[in-house]
Amino acid sequence: FTVRWNGEDWYWEHWGRMDEEKYRKHREEKVAWYKKNFSERLIETFESGTLSVEADRLITQYFS
Repeated sequence: FTVRWNGEDWYWEHWGRMDEEKYRKHREEKVAWYKKNFSERLIETFESGTLSVEADRLITQYFS
């Protein structure tokens, strides 16, 4: 997802299949690309039973 906040773009990736090796490798490549091109603008969440709590914390941290 792309989030526009105060005139700046933030990139939010949600990773859901971390138990799959091919998916983890794809994630590593994508994260490296984000860090190279949009340093410090990547927000990540991972599939879990507490996803909504984590998302709420990140929204407060970055967008409040």
